[in-house]
Amino acid sequence: MNGRSAGAALLLMAAALAFGPHDATGQTPVPSGPVRQQGGVNTPPTNRPEVRPRQPGLICPDPAVIRIDQPDPHTIGPPLYAAIVQNVGLQEYRGAPGRQSVVISLHVSRPLSPSVDTTILTREFARLAPGEGLPIPFLLTRDLVVPRATHTITVSVVIDPRNASDSDPLNNDCNVGNNTLSATY
Repeated sequence: MNGRSAGAALLLMAAALAFGPHDATGQTPVPSGPVRQQGGVNTPPTNRPEVRPRQPGLICPDPAVIRIDQPDPHTIGPPLYAAIVQNVGLQEYRGAPGRQSVVISLHVSRPLSPSVDTTILTREFARLAPGEGLPIPFLLTRDLVVPRATHTITVSVVIDPRNASDSDPLNNDCNVGNNTLSATY
């Protein structure tokens, strides 16, 4: 293992420890805590995460945003969130560097004031094996959090449109319907 892959493995292990349990069967824990996700569904707080069975994968690469983890409300310091992107397809996603990324943005709205949109983080990725997850930690610093306002975090997988027109099927996303997830806090 070279220094770069050892560092990446260490980062993934640290993120896995920091962002909660994952079932060894490949099932994905649903985040606990009061999260209103796209569609207006509130998830009640629980002491242990519910486990959502994996849906049958598509026989193609399918990078998807599967969840946004919120921080423990009792944590002292800036709130650390995490976006989880996973290849839910049955083939490896293989993209060229710089042609696919995860974009995390924040929309802040409050009564009688203009809304503010901010890109918090853009993280490029090139490969995702089937079932492989990519945890992306991010902070909401004090300058981004507005009292008495609604904060909507949106995580999107963005793939260069040129990927669809080349001859490589492994850099295509066969289901763009799962490329964006929003959570309102």
